[in-house]
Amino acid sequence: MSSEPKYVYVLLMDDSGTTRSIDEPFGLAVTTEEEAKRFISDKTRPVGYSQSYCKVAIFDNKDDALEWKYPEFYKQFDKEVK
Repeated sequence: MSSEPKYVYVLLMDDSGTTRSIDEPFGLAVTTEEEAKRFISDKTRPVGYSQSYCKVAIFDNKDDALEWKYPEFYKQFDKEVK
């Protein structure tokens, strides 16, 4: 693997507030966990009924991403292809 992941924090919200609804991405992310925590703790300007975030690893290419997430599978697959 040639690169280590960088991380972003995808902001999530629930805009319907029903019992079956869940927090979902709405197209925004921040680069620090501190900002993500600030998003979920801001009670003066809430977005939707609830807010949360998830940490997402970012890679330069799909091969690095797959190798990082599934190292044993990736090694086996790489052998089969060659």
